[in-house]
Amino acid sequence: MKHSAIQTLAAGIIFLLLLSSCANGAPENDASSVSGTVSAAAGDSDAGTVAADALAEEIAAESPDPDAAEEETAAPERTPEELLALAMEYIGKPVDDLIAAIGEPDDRDYAPSCMGDGEDGNLYYGGFIVYTYRENGEETIQDVE
Repeated sequence: MKHSAIQTLAAGIIFLLLLSSCANGAPENDASSVSGTVSAAAGDSDAGTVAADALAEEIAAESPDPDAAEEETAAPERTPEELLALAMEYIGKPVDDLIAAIGEPDDRDYAPSCMGDGEDGNLYYGGFIVYTYRENGEETIQDVE
């Protein structure tokens, strides 16, 4: 019975310490601080150490690695020449496909078209211009230079 009361007390102290550290602006998912907090709250007991290690491992497993996420989402930088060559592959295709591939243009403008009832568009990227035709909500790439 005494062992169970110690575990309950340690769990309560751990909870309060974790809550306190979160309220003080400490990182919520810092496994090393949780492990230290749990170990301090549990004293030198084996049960406290085992619980601390298990809790720290669980939090570490759930915590996203910010460096890994940055590496996954960071696309390699392309030169203006590479972007131009890629844009040329999209002639005749929807503008949305190009934007998905190389990103939003730096600027754009539209004017009434002489090709039909739609508008001619100019999408300005660093080093080249994408010429489009937009009608009825659909915009298609006509040329790139």
